[in-house]
Order: sequence, then structure tokens, then C-alpha cells
Amino acid sequence: LLYFNNQLITTVVGISKMSRHLDQGNEKVALMAEENPEYIMNTYWINPLESNCILKIDDFYKKHHFCMVKMHQCWTTFDIQDTIVDKIVEWAERNRLPVFIHLRSKSQVKKFIVLTQKYPEVTFIVAHLIGIE
Repeated sequence: LLYFNNQLITTVVGISKMSRHLDQGNEKVALMAEENPEYIMNTYWINPLESNCILKIDDFYKKHHFCMVKMHQCWTTFDIQDTIVDKIVEWAERNRLPVFIHLRSKSQVKKFIVLTQKYPEVTFIVAHLIGIE
């Protein structure tokens, strides 16, 4: 059921182009977290499909010092084996931040397991525990 739901989310986000609003959402959440740090954890939602995503995450971290990096395959349909994912995880490792990820499919879960083995020092948080079965 969750995999079907992921396909539905991917379709809706693709049609609506909602992923183009991630920067505004990140800014809004950062400001809310700064006003209410006891209630809100500032998390940076990165878009691995953007060629300048590492530069953007660096700049945003200097400005807002978030506590986690988020990737969501249903919103930005990247492949776990893309080299940019390694760069993002390495960035998180250097900054000692966990990586929260929402995986899209069973094949991506299998690739994700390989990724986690490459980076044993990084804490990964998997949305909905997808793939745990």
C-alpha cells in the first residue's frame, strides 16, 4: 500500500510542480524553528536534482544551522546510486548531521542498503520504515 501511495505522490507532485517550492519551504521552516526551537527541529529539504544543491546546502547551513538533511524520492525522483547522493551524504557526514530519507520503491530500498554500508558513521532515518519487511 505504501509503494502505491508513493506512486500517487510522485504523480501529484510531478503534475503540480510543487517541488519547485522547496527553497521557500526551507526558509519558512527555518524561521519557525528559530522562533520556536523547543517545538520545531529545523531540517533542510535538499533537491538532489539541482546541479547547485551542495552550494545551496552550504549557504543555508551557514545561515540557519539546521539539524538534519531530508531527501524525498517521491518529490524529487533521484536514484540512490546517483553520485550526487554520495556527495550529499558526505556533506552530512562532515557536518555530523543525520539524513532523513523517504524512499520510493523496493528497488530503491535495496540500493539504499548498499549506500548505508558505505557510510557507517552517518545516521540514516527512513520514513515509514519502508523496506523493513
